[in-house]
Amino acid sequence: MTLHKVFTYDDACVEFGPTVGYDKASTEAAQTALKKLLKDVFRLD
Repeated sequence: MTLHKVFTYDDACVEFGPTVGYDKASTEAAQTALKKLLKDVFRLD
C-alpha cells in the first residue's frame, strides 16, 4: 500500500454503479431508535 498518493478515479477502492436502495422497515426502525435516544438524552416528554 502506497501512502501519500494522489486520489484518482482509477484507484481500486472506487466502484461505479453501486446499488442504492430504500428499506422502509429499516428507515422506520432507525427513526424510532433515534427519537427514543434523543428523548432519553435530553429528558424530553
